[in-house]
Amino acid sequence: MEGLPKRWSRTDEWYNYEGTPRGKARVLATVDEATYTGGTVGEDHPIAWCRQAGRGVMWYTAMGHTDESFREPLFLKHILGGIRLTAGVRTADLTPNARKKAEP
Repeated sequence: MEGLPKRWSRTDEWYNYEGTPRGKARVLATVDEATYTGGTVGEDHPIAWCRQAGRGVMWYTAMGHTDESFREPLFLKHILGGIRLTAGVRTADLTPNARKKAEP
């Protein structure tokens, strides 16, 4: 996520997940469900993450469902960062994020 804005506004198809990779993976980006309709994951909606996988690294993004994404310089930078990480060209903190506590 190096070089990408802290708040990144994009149009895409947002998947609703059951569960979270937190606690097992390093969440890199989340979706703000207040910015669109149809979100069912809640306040903590991970959309990109990575983790140690044996001696390698697994990197995942749920962005890139539109043709326009692949003409978007910031999205291409996001993809290139994942490629560099999994290829071992770049390193990153792969420490899993703690699970967020549920609201009382």
